[in-house]
Amino acid sequence: MTAEQYNNTVRDLFAPVEIPVVVFPVELEGRGGFENNVALNTATPSLVETYQRAATTVAEQAVGNLDALLGCDRAQESCPRDWLAGFAERAWRRPLTTQERDAILADYDAWIGQYDLQTAMTLSLQLVLQSPNFLYFPRFGDDAPTESEAAIALTSYELASRLSYFLWNSTPDAELLQLAADGRLQDRQVLAEQAFRMLTDWRAVDMVVSFHRQNWDFDQVGANPIDLDFYGPVFEARGMTEEDDKSDYYYLEYSPAARFESDVFVTRHVFHGDGRLETLLTSNKTWTTQDVAEIAYQQEVDTNAEPVLWTARVPLEGNDEFGTYAGDYYPIELPAERRAGLFTMVGFLIAKSGPQQPAPVKRGVAILDRLMCTELHPPGDVPPLELTEAKEPKTNRDKYAIHSETPACAGCHRPIDGIGLTFENYDAMGRWRDQDNGHPVDASGELVGTDQDGAVANAVELMRRMGKSRTVHDCYVRQWFRYAFGRNETAEDEPTLTALQDGFWSSEGNILQLVVNVAGSYSFRHRRAQ
Repeated sequence: MTAEQYNNTVRDLFAPVEIPVVVFPVELEGRGGFENNVALNTATPSLVETYQRAATTVAEQAVGNLDALLGCDRAQESCPRDWLAGFAERAWRRPLTTQERDAILADYDAWIGQYDLQTAMTLSLQLVLQSPNFLYFPRFGDDAPTESEAAIALTSYELASRLSYFLWNSTPDAELLQLAADGRLQDRQVLAEQAFRMLTDWRAVDMVVSFHRQNWDFDQVGANPIDLDFYGPVFEARGMTEEDDKSDYYYLEYSPAARFESDVFVTRHVFHGDGRLETLLTSNKTWTTQDVAEIAYQQEVDTNAEPVLWTARVPLEGNDEFGTYAGDYYPIELPAERRAGLFTMVGFLIAKSGPQQPAPVKRGVAILDRLMCTELHPPGDVPPLELTEAKEPKTNRDKYAIHSETPACAGCHRPIDGIGLTFENYDAMGRWRDQDNGHPVDASGELVGTDQDGAVANAVELMRRMGKSRTVHDCYVRQWFRYAFGRNETAEDEPTLTALQDGFWSSEGNILQLVVNVAGSYSFRHRRAQ
């Protein structure tokens, strides 16, 4: 399990008892940028130790309100034993074998003979929560393969688990488990109906946010330093003159507000709008806070409009505990000639910037990697940019012009800079600018490697081209495949990918329909024979 899956699972398993969030070691990202990539989720000593500590913490918290947890008369001997066996089935997401049930209850009986009920239940829960049956997602399939079989159908319980951790990042609910018990999840129509049902649950909203957060690097917002002196007038206009006041405001208020604007934008358009990829890439309607609207967009919000209250967990200092962010996001329509979609909004722009100036290489690489699935392999012997400059640049664009003049750089940087420099109208705080260092901004560029190639005037035109690009739509499907399957695609997956891509394109980029199609695909319902 990933950290997100673990916390969601214990939250749902122990409801209504509230369980504290468990902090895990930092997760690595694989190609595709997803935390659940099986190639990276290995049982390191640090992770194993965290699972052990987490089981202790969760179990102790859960038994703190034993009556609410058990839901029966604990004075009756059968009450805690029956609850424990039922809990283990829910935690392991399948029926227990006779041997498993007997072993769990034998340990419980031994502990209840030595300690009180609370201690015995705590130890029993720790046992269940540290089992590989809880922490891993085993997929054995229905039968042993024959020599002619390339894939094996998953069991009903394996399908319930796979579907639930795809759409909810959490454990299957009672309805899914009952369908698994009845053997009905093997019916592709029933599986699709369940997928549609689950997408109406708030946990699916969290899942869609999680996918885009990882795929489009939302968590990088606010991670890069800003030159507080360079942008001094912005802060001074809001009455801040002290360095600490500026820093606190930027990192504790402005950046988080910009960070979660991306989440609100995605959820409102996917679940309350037309739900199309092109809309995410081109819409000039967003939901934002008063501060971000005033600073980044130079607009006022209508505070009489009903805001979206967005809450989220945020790591606190040291990343060893979590707090809660809450902000009101008001609907606002931005100038269509300046803003088009998520990648011209403040979050992406400040995440891909330097302390003073935009970072066109970061912006270009992000678009190529996450929207076009273009793998870049820069040579390792290229000197730093500042060591090759032959003259003092007048603008940020001038600084990067050396790329096209240096043979070692030009090959890679034509597509990177052709995209990245179109965002020059946006400074490091995400604000629109017409001038850079007293000179007019040149935001022209070039799109290369798609079915929409050609010169573009600025980022708005770039994103409108990308919104209509089959290349971009196909890449988006590929990223969903990596997220849903927890691994990178192989040559054997290409037929499935092609079918999903064709379906997504013919649906005009309907995101929720794509999610259902992934869940109903042959590859999702089977595992490889070897």
